[in-house]
Amino acid sequence: MSVTPLDLTLQMYSSRQKVAQERSVKTTFISISPSVIVGCAKDHARRFLSRQRGSDACAQALSLAVLLTATVACAAPGDTHAVQAMLQASSPGSAATCTLDPQGNTLCTLDGTQIDAGDDCTSNMVFGAVTADQGVTLEDNFKPSAGKPVAHLGVNQLLCLRAAQRKGGVLVRALVMAIPTRTVKLCKDNELCKDADSTIEWKRPTTGILCTLEPDGHYTGDCASGWVDGNDIEEYSMGLKPEDTGA
Repeated sequence: MSVTPLDLTLQMYSSRQKVAQERSVKTTFISISPSVIVGCAKDHARRFLSRQRGSDACAQALSLAVLLTATVACAAPGDTHAVQAMLQASSPGSAATCTLDPQGNTLCTLDGTQIDAGDDCTSNMVFGAVTADQGVTLEDNFKPSAGKPVAHLGVNQLLCLRAAQRKGGVLVRALVMAIPTRTVKLCKDNELCKDADSTIEWKRPTTGILCTLEPDGHYTGDCASGWVDGNDIEEYSMGLKPEDTGA
């Protein structure tokens, strides 16, 4: 019985997955939103299919291996230690824990509560906006009763959702960061970004450095970030740019 290049590639992928599962990993829990995983899979599938024309069997097998690996990697963005540190800094006194599971997904808890979290503020599916008519005050604690004000954001302010607590699929509490529309490529010719830069009223000292997107995809400077109630904001569940594939 002959073995095709596709069979060999799938065997190699299966073996690597088995080794990864058996490897001992120091736990540092991030739950990935299903919409992020779906978006990643759609994007990589689209790229894979577009490359199939004119490819021989070996090239197709190699492309499939890249597709599978990329989809798994996209399902667990960020570094677990970095995300745990972000959660801990966002809520001093809370207990933040992040763990990488055998499948490569990151799982997080904050004070024993499951949290969806990540350090990505550039992908299509991570955005939202302030919807409360009077704006919203960012707080420095996951627990509403323990939070102190960080800054006040006006209505329509564009947000990156960095962490979220959900109950029955409903957003209860979220760690958000105010994002300047000038730093977001997806805001070009986008109605959702119109009037999405509100006045930020700081409740504590700042450095005076503008909130800036660095080449590595992370923000630095005075970027207002804190916890808010879920009913004060809107998640762009279809993405900041719905026609985008979710990358």
